[in-house]
Parts: sequence; structure tokens; C-alpha cells
Amino acid sequence: MSAQHEGRLNRSSGFTLVELITVLVLVVVVGLGVVLSLTRTNEQTWLRTDTMIASNTSAQRALDRLTADLRRAKRQFLRCDPQNVNNPVDDVLQFYPLNNTPQVSYFVTAGTLYREQGGTPLQVAASGITAFQPVCAANAELVQILLTARVKGLAGTMDQTLMTQVRAQNP
Repeated sequence: MSAQHEGRLNRSSGFTLVELITVLVLVVVVGLGVVLSLTRTNEQTWLRTDTMIASNTSAQRALDRLTADLRRAKRQFLRCDPQNVNNPVDDVLQFYPLNNTPQVSYFVTAGTLYREQGGTPLQVAASGITAFQPVCAANAELVQILLTARVKGLAGTMDQTLMTQVRAQNP
């Protein structure tokens, strides 16, 4: 073999330092792009999930408070009025607690569930409410409550309905 031919064999048997550095830089850039993309996707998913949980928690707290109030209600003064034509609110639930405190009312106006007791200022029980349906049994002993909240979830905005049944006390 000639010296010229041997030089070509030695050069073609490996990679140069420049080639190795170029490939390494390309692999690092592609890897960082994938990591950043996954990080952004995970952050967006976490934010949407956190918003959904906060909305759901607000509605659940309102339902828990309403349930606690109803458990202290006098059965004979319990009034569910889902078709109240004289009032501009959607649905109304009114009752008197057992401890002779003023009347308690729950109603929805413009997507907000309010709680009112006597002459005190309105308390916001929950926002983002699309429906509030109290249904009283014939003897007003059992009250079923459906509370539908607009929740921002992973797939966009959706309505979630929470339901409870409460047995009113007999004083």
C-alpha cells in the first residue's frame, strides 16, 4: 500500500472533534426543546386542574353550608319555591332555623348563589352557579337540592351538578 492510501484509511476510521461537538450540540438543543415543551404542557394542565378544583370546592362548600342550615330548619316553615313568579330570582329556598333566628333564604341571581338571613346583607355562597333546584317532598320533611356549577376543566367549560338530600327536623 502506498502512504497516500494509508492516510485515507486512518482518516475515515473515526469522527473528527468538530463532528462530535456538532452532533452533541444538536442532541442537547432537541432535548431541551422536548423538556421545555413537556414542562409548559404540564404547567397548563396543572393550572386548568387547579381552577376546576377551586370552582368545584366553592360549590361544594355552599352546598355543605346549605345542608347544615337545613338540618337546623323547622319543618313546618320550610318552603321550596322553584316557580316563584312574583320574584325575579330563579329558584328560592326559605326556612326558619330551630333556634328562632330570622328566616334564611337561598336563591340564585345572575349566576351567584346568595344566602340571606333576616335583614343582614346578602352573603355570596358561591359563584358560577347555572342552576339551583330545591325540591321539597309533600310533607316538607325531605328536601332534595341540585346545585349546578360552571366549572372550567381540561376540556373547556362544563357544568357539574352536585346533589344532596336533607331531612328537616321536627321541632
